Amino acid sequence: MLEGETQKMKDTCEELGCPEDKVQQWVNDVRDWATNDSNKIRQLRRKRLREEKTKLLEAIRQYNTGQPPETEIQEEEVERRLSAEQQTTDSLIWPWEVQSDESVSILAQKKVFDAYMGKRRLVEERAIIVREMRQHCLYLRSQADKIRMQMQHVSCGGHSGKFHDTISQILLNIHSVY
Repeated sequence: MLEGETQKMKDTCEELGCPEDKVQQWVNDVRDWATNDSNKIRQLRRKRLREEKTKLLEAIRQYNTGQPPETEIQEEEVERRLSAEQQTTDSLIWPWEVQSDESVSILAQKKVFDAYMGKRRLVEERAIIVREMRQHCLYLRSQADKIRMQMQHVSCGGHSGKFHDTISQILLNIHSVY
């Protein structure tokens, strides 16, 4: 599983042209962006943007009233440039549309971030599983020791036979595994 996530991260980095030395920088960029952009802030920005866009389009309509056709502002062109259809530097609105110094979008950085975090989660999960298995093995050993002590007590009392031999063999097998 971890190998799969590692390969996925390598493939994503290769696809997006992210060298290994830039992965941590991209991860930090996405974390910074996410820290500064909560859902509430996004909602306020969108509301403000809608209001400003409405005001702008109304001002354009007022300006165009009585203007000769050659000096009119094309409302459709303004609308198109404010939408996500055209992704040029003069029409960018959202922070994830802004290119960094290296012309890498935050969306590309987020793909690398997601792959990086997937790999990191698996590494953390593996450490947790190893710790839990170690604790479980210690528990099983303590239980085997308790059974061994009880068997010695029973064998000292003169009880022997097939049951005792079977339990002894099971304990030896358990002890050899751990």
